[in-house]
This record gives sequence, structure tokens and C-alpha cells, in this order.
Amino acid sequence: MDAETFNKRFIEAMSVMAANAQAKFVAFGGKPEDYLLDYEMGQRYIRLVKTHGGQQSAYGFVDRTNGDILKAAGWKAPAKNFARGNIFKDLELLKKFGWTSIQ
Repeated sequence: MDAETFNKRFIEAMSVMAANAQAKFVAFGGKPEDYLLDYEMGQRYIRLVKTHGGQQSAYGFVDRTNGDILKAAGWKAPAKNFARGNIFKDLELLKKFGWTSIQ
């Protein structure tokens, strides 16, 4: 897969995840301006970063080689036991993720 195709699909997936996570945060009782889901590019993985209450934590990771969405094992690494989804498959599946992290 070429980088342009990956980047386009990643931005679509990120938009779905961010909107959904923020909506769930608001439903939980939070204010929309108090929650942000962003990302940081790494060599192999894209770290999804949640900012809430002025603190950042790893929301999850996206594998740049195949588009797999992985739960965060910590700030620096994904849980590699199995993928929780894939950005090239069903974007509706991404709506299942909560506001705290990828489950």
C-alpha cells in the first residue's frame, strides 16, 4: 500500500475515533473542550494520544505496516496480542471504542 492511501484512510479513521470518543466523554458528563484525541507518528506505530484534564495518555496505536489498531500496553508500546480493528476494514467498528482507550 502506498503512503498516500494509508494517510488518507488513517485520517478518516482518526476522525471517526476522535468524534466518537469525545461524544462518549460528553455523555459521561465531561465538557467537549476538556477532551482531545490526537496522534504522534513513530517509525512503525502511530501513537493515539488522549489529552484530558491537562494530562496525556496513550489511547492506542495504529500499525503503519498494515493498519491494525492496537490497545496501548503503556505510553511507549502497543499490546501486540491481537488487533482490535483495522483502519482499512470496517470504520463502524471504531465506534465501539470508549473515551478512555481502545478496549
